[in-house]
Amino acid sequence: MGTRNLIMVKSDGKYKIAQYSAWDGYPEGNGFDVVEFINNPQFDKDLFKTKVDNLTEWTQEEIESIPQSIISYELYPELSSDTGTEVLKLIYEDKVKKVISKIHFASDSLFCEWGWLINLDTNFLDCFIGFQTEPLSENQPFYDIQHKMTEDDEYYPIKLICSIPFNELSQFNTKYDFKKYIDDIISFGGETIMGNGIPKVWDDEL
Repeated sequence: MGTRNLIMVKSDGKYKIAQYSAWDGYPEGNGFDVVEFINNPQFDKDLFKTKVDNLTEWTQEEIESIPQSIISYELYPELSSDTGTEVLKLIYEDKVKKVISKIHFASDSLFCEWGWLINLDTNFLDCFIGFQTEPLSENQPFYDIQHKMTEDDEYYPIKLICSIPFNELSQFNTKYDFKKYIDDIISFGGETIMGNGIPKVWDDEL
């Protein structure tokens, strides 16, 4: 299903991966795929961080030099909007070493319907939702890009709705478990503070 979203990885305070995906952005789609990637028994966070930190970025000139007819998942998966969460596996397997950042896509939540961030600085999976018609509060990760909006823009950046520790992701055995978790958070709309003081459920009133 055409549900546009961002697959992101943050390391050392920077968004090292911001892969635009045109499909399956909802929790039981790309959301759960990210959960499964982290839950894989062979996943080594430190090894993944090393690979992420060693990535380089495509320049616009390099991209424009490639004939559009050959930009496909098979040849340039990191440049394809069809790749989705598969980019994480390809990076982990050293099949992709160069990426293109689409982090600016987070600024328009009319089109960016979901965002899934593997935060290697906090060891949390950060979950974002689109369709934000009200300004974000200062504690929101994408608060600082609101100043780029014009008075004609009706939608604000995507909003962080929950942060789940990596070591708690094993509770989601199926995509339906994860969907229910996210649905409950959206319905609840409140806040749950964890022992380390980090909000598990985010709200603009925090």
